[in-house]
Amino acid sequence: MKVSIITVCFNAVAHIDETLRSVVMQDHRDIEHIVIDGGSADGTQAKIERYREVLAHVVSAPDAGVYDARNKGLRLATGEVIAFVNAGDMIARRDVVSSMVKEFAKGDADVIYGDALMVDPTDITNVKRFGKVGEYHRNNFKKGWMPPHLATSNRRSAYDRTATSAMT
Repeated sequence: MKVSIITVCFNAVAHIDETLRSVVMQDHRDIEHIVIDGGSADGTQAKIERYREVLAHVVSAPDAGVYDARNKGLRLATGEVIAFVNAGDMIARRDVVSSMVKEFAKGDADVIYGDALMVDPTDITNVKRFGKVGEYHRNNFKKGWMPPHLATSNRRSAYDRTATSAMT
């Protein structure tokens, strides 16, 4: 199963290496990694270039913010599953993507989510908060529950259905 991972960034020279490396280190081999840079001027682009051979697409141009950048990435993505790993975020273990693919393969789920660790950006071994999201219950959305975007993966078909219904 092909997985498109989209990384959006802007002036992220301090953290882009860790983010890109966490994707490169995944044991799942069918990953299309897309980087959308908002036209950084701090050295971010030079660091991204070091990973160019393992990146499917790199776009570096001014955008209208994080959601515009995410949408640029979605338009380029060809994977059956889409995940966002923004600059400063990291995939915690080498088997996260392969485990997620196994879960998608079990059934017809459109979304799979997991827990997330929020760490100190100056010391990633220092966990500031553990985001234990728990089991899905539709009514929890009414109470403000939301799985963390950095630990959520969606089927491409769900994006396509949503975009089609929003345009009609």
